[in-house]
Amino acid sequence: MTQARAPGARAVAQYPVPVVPAGKIAVPELSDSAIDRPRLRAALEVAAGRPVTAVCAPAGYGKTFLLATWAQLDTRPVAWVSLDRDDNDPSRLWSALLASLRAAGAVRPGQPLWSLTAPRAMAVGPDFVTAVINGLSEPGPPVRLVLDNADEPADPAALCGLERLLRNQPPRLRLVLAFRREPPLSLYRLRVAGRLSELRTDALRFTPDEARGLLARHATTLGADELALLMERTEGWPAGLRLAAMAVQGAPDPGAVISGFGGDDRAVADYLAGEVLSRQTSQSREFLETTSVCELLCGDLAAALSGRDDAAVMLDGLHRANALIDRPAPHSLWYRCHGLLRGHLRAELGRHRPGAVAPLHLRAAQWFAEHNQPLEALDHAVAARDFSCVAALLERHAVTLVASGQGAAVRRVLDALPATAARVDPRLALVSAYASLDAGDAETCDHHLTHCAAAPLGPVPGARSGPDGPPRALGLAVRLDRARLRGDPSEALAAADELSDPVGEQPGATALMLASRGSARLEAGRRKEGGADLESALAIARRYGLDGLVLSCLSGLATVATAECDFTRAQDIGRGAVDFAASHGWAATSRCAPAYTAQAWAACQALECGAARRLSELALNTAPPGGPADLFWARTVHAVTLFDRGERREGLDLALLAKRSCEACPVAPELRALAAGAELGLALALAQHACAAGALEAVRVQLGDLAEVALMEARLLAARHRDEAALRALRPVLGGTAAALLTTTLVDAWLLEADLAASHGEELRAEQGLREALAAATPSRVIRPFHTAGPRLRALMNVALPRLGSQEPFAREVLRALEPVRRADLADPLTPREADLLRLLPSLQTLDEIASETFISVNTLKTHLRSIYRKLGVSRRRQAVAAGRDQGLL
Repeated sequence: MTQARAPGARAVAQYPVPVVPAGKIAVPELSDSAIDRPRLRAALEVAAGRPVTAVCAPAGYGKTFLLATWAQLDTRPVAWVSLDRDDNDPSRLWSALLASLRAAGAVRPGQPLWSLTAPRAMAVGPDFVTAVINGLSEPGPPVRLVLDNADEPADPAALCGLERLLRNQPPRLRLVLAFRREPPLSLYRLRVAGRLSELRTDALRFTPDEARGLLARHATTLGADELALLMERTEGWPAGLRLAAMAVQGAPDPGAVISGFGGDDRAVADYLAGEVLSRQTSQSREFLETTSVCELLCGDLAAALSGRDDAAVMLDGLHRANALIDRPAPHSLWYRCHGLLRGHLRAELGRHRPGAVAPLHLRAAQWFAEHNQPLEALDHAVAARDFSCVAALLERHAVTLVASGQGAAVRRVLDALPATAARVDPRLALVSAYASLDAGDAETCDHHLTHCAAAPLGPVPGARSGPDGPPRALGLAVRLDRARLRGDPSEALAAADELSDPVGEQPGATALMLASRGSARLEAGRRKEGGADLESALAIARRYGLDGLVLSCLSGLATVATAECDFTRAQDIGRGAVDFAASHGWAATSRCAPAYTAQAWAACQALECGAARRLSELALNTAPPGGPADLFWARTVHAVTLFDRGERREGLDLALLAKRSCEACPVAPELRALAAGAELGLALALAQHACAAGALEAVRVQLGDLAEVALMEARLLAARHRDEAALRALRPVLGGTAAALLTTTLVDAWLLEADLAASHGEELRAEQGLREALAAATPSRVIRPFHTAGPRLRALMNVALPRLGSQEPFAREVLRALEPVRRADLADPLTPREADLLRLLPSLQTLDEIASETFISVNTLKTHLRSIYRKLGVSRRRQAVAAGRDQGLL
């Protein structure tokens, strides 16, 4: 039987066969210094399961090396063709394809394709391509055909044949195409049909581990920070990393090399010039240089810089050509030049047209200012060295920027100005003072205020009122916040009252003024007014996206809720503030400290000791040293959590430090009262009666004859067993004749009344006091006072539970919360006298001092101690303290 010829085979024989260089169809040799990337080989193996695989990335992303590694490790036939511009000749193209298939063993002698040769270019038509397709359709092993640089052929005749092969691809053929820019082939059809797999730029970037392996091949090891900087500079670009590895190899200080590594590095510049820019037209290169002053570009901005009406088209073309121009997000109208390429272009711009750099930056500043992007405008104005423009932009936008949480960026701009700028321009001096104050830097703030001509109360000489920063309003706000930092409540309140309700002011200034005034009024004891100001500021800040001020207001409102003893609301607002901060990356900033503290105190009141400890540590770590009120309250709350976890002496010491460091500072009186009560409680628990008396006297001076002061006096008297005097001190509190700052004061007062009654066997009066305490505690759901009241009150509550009526549900809630603290009941309970003496044992007092304090003899004290030790099952004082804590008696 005569073997049928493939269509087009007879016509082929009459033409000479083009010579195919061996290197064109050979898998490239691998460099010894190259690093294998198994994750990419695995991804390529998965991708090659589809008929066509496209590997697309700019120059230097390791496409060829990846495919060569994969091909050499594959046991199946892999045909390879390195395409170039000569392959625009269809005869050369198909000759190379056939030669590669024969070399890979995909075609055996005797098969039609073995003897098939490509005709000259003008004769390569559909019949020849059909012959190739039919030949590959015959039975045989699967074959993978790699076309490297598949974007090189651009001639329609060459592309027509490849299109036909893609449309009629034989089942055993898998095509792998590698290219820098999208080839003019109908890949979109394959994509829609689900026949195309793609590996693109992001997949080919080096990971830190791969970069570390590459450096190891060059006998170099970098520290974590240096490696992170290198990854940031190169953006994972393999060619850039390889050039950097070569640069640091053998260097005495690799870190210094990495710090200076950029687009103007000679090796990098040569590579970019030869592999990226040489492929662009002179117009494209000039366009790239001109627009390199901006990190991000859109068509309109690029047009403003280059003066070209087709700037948007050029950007898109460069992006499609994979000229290291990318979009930060899919479908974005913005483009970004690779950092190393942009560095090289900026260096070239400075060399070729040095006089154009500053005008281009100024043009960019004007464009960003017109499009309401003040930070970018400021950066370019600084780069242009146009300080008049900088001053005008800061006057207009500084308040809004700082209120939006961009204070650090504003300070960076200010630091870039000459040292004399703020001295000669009062606008800059005032803005600099405000930005320093935002950072808690009172010293620098004062330095700048000296250059504001007159005090920052009136209009700044020579300054005009920008829409977001009228000089008078900003000056008053700075004066107010500076007074608060300095611990001058009268000055702060005077400035707050001078900040009358703003009318006609712009959002940034209005919100700032209200927030500053609210904080000052809160610290002055005008809680309702302060809370209203903060609510108003919050509404404006949210409406206009002033996110930094939103966080400050939320933290302030969490403090207001704490002062109102609304601990559920304090926890909710505080949690919302922290979540909001975390979404902006601000969870570790000082603006979060009051929110953490509010949550920690609420957790303390609910006896959630683990949460309280964690939150109080966050509060202490973020509280600003320059913000005395925030630091005072954070230290106080952390002192309580230390005490609760058994570090009692440390807790009291921290509470005393908080008081000493903020004795004259403006602190909300409610917080002052809560802190004083906590300090007194810690001191009494350690039997430090002199310390407790000091807390009482200090708060009496600060707050006067309030109910909270009377309650503290009663607690101290009761601890000294002067029960009658304690009851007399309680009468104005329980009778309502002493004004109370805190809604929880009555809870503590009634619990003390109940405890005193129980200690004297007056069960009815004790139960009535307990009922009153539960009634006062129910609205705020406060539980901690029932724990600190001691075991006698717990026992009373358990006994009275069936008779509490409507108060029973909350009483059960309290008892459930106390259960983990109580641990276990003693078979032989301590007497009230023994329980009182047990509470004195953790102190550092000697037995003689305890006996004197409790008005009993040392022998009687020792008798009581032997009974306590027996009931607790211990033999020493320290063991008794540990057992008492374990069983909830301390």
